[in-house]
Amino acid sequence: MFSKTSQKKRWNWIWDYQVTFLISDLSVHGKMPFVVTADEDIHEVLRNNGYGDRVMKLPEYLHRLSFPDGI
Repeated sequence: MFSKTSQKKRWNWIWDYQVTFLISDLSVHGKMPFVVTADEDIHEVLRNNGYGDRVMKLPEYLHRLSFPDGI
């Protein structure tokens, strides 16, 4: 946490952990939350825990906004 590498590259890792732990089987106001991020660590953690369908990168998210029915 106090290493120069962490301070330069991963200064927001606590936030990343909090966001990742939010993804579960629980809904928020009846909707399932998902994460839009390019952070490969978050993608890996969610995939490894069965929530790979709840994380996407920006291009996929923008595509889904354009085609909400999966076209």
